[in-house]
Amino acid sequence: AILEAAGAVARALSRRAAQGGLVLIRREANSTGLSLMGGQTLDWALDELSEGRADAVVVLENDLYQRLPADRVEQALARANTRVVLDHQRTRTAEGADFILPAASFAEGSGTLVNLEGRAQRFFRVFEPAYLRPETRIHESWRWLHTLAAGLRGEAPGDISLDLATRACAGAHPGLAGIVDAAPGPDYRIEGLRLAREPQRYSGRTAMRANLDVNEP
Repeated sequence: AILEAAGAVARALSRRAAQGGLVLIRREANSTGLSLMGGQTLDWALDELSEGRADAVVVLENDLYQRLPADRVEQALARANTRVVLDHQRTRTAEGADFILPAASFAEGSGTLVNLEGRAQRFFRVFEPAYLRPETRIHESWRWLHTLAAGLRGEAPGDISLDLATRACAGAHPGLAGIVDAAPGPDYRIEGLRLAREPQRYSGRTAMRANLDVNEP
């Protein structure tokens, strides 16, 4: 009913404005990208656990209790021998996990999303969590998954970069082939310099970390 009403409003506005239209905003980032990849539903995944065809589950930056009734989720998760959660928030799903891996938020890591237009949109880390808290072990989810996959194969995880992960995703799924061109590569330079993430001078630079260190030349 809501979609039909929104469509009616858009049609009415289009009669008065040539540029009128309707934009459907997804609830969460990368929802469009996930739908383009296809795959199975959450109900299917929980059925695999409930019926014993799977005995482990990895939940990637999601709270299952916001998707389905709590009884349905708890019944399925109770059948799992191993529950791994990667997230940057404390969720109800994380509270019942056997292992919680601290994932980076969009500001703490780099990666690629598919926006609501179906376009690849690159984002880059704006601060390093370990700078303020050296004991922290926050990494992008794709780094954690790379390490887990290597461990399951009995291999050393080795190093992985954003460009390697991007090319691997592009090669693994035809719908993601274009994400390689979403942003310039690591060798991109303007007059020999890399792209700056902040201007040379801006208000607050000195005070930003004054509680940790003040250096006067």
